[in-house]
Amino acid sequence: MLNLEIDYALKEQCGFDLPQYSILTALANAPEKKLQLGELARQTVFSPSRLNYRLGEMEKKGWLNRLCQGSDKRTRNACLSTKGLNAYEAAAQVQMKVVRELFAGRVS
Repeated sequence: MLNLEIDYALKEQCGFDLPQYSILTALANAPEKKLQLGELARQTVFSPSRLNYRLGEMEKKGWLNRLCQGSDKRTRNACLSTKGLNAYEAAAQVQMKVVRELFAGRVS
């Protein structure tokens, strides 16, 4: 129920869904706001192909960049942009509000 309510609120108020929020959260909490794609897939429980699709959507919005790591062209990182960090911070407020609304009145 909680995930459904958060997903609905994010779509309604932020224009994106819970899976995108999960990616933004992982990047926002990573050192230097950057993660290797394999680690990002593990943290968000996405298959590499599904993650690649989602990152493409988010890259078009200007929320992140995918960059090669050093001289190794096979290793890529996702790097959160300022615009992505702003989207995350707005969505975090929505997520916290939903959690408070669902639990505040039910827990003493």
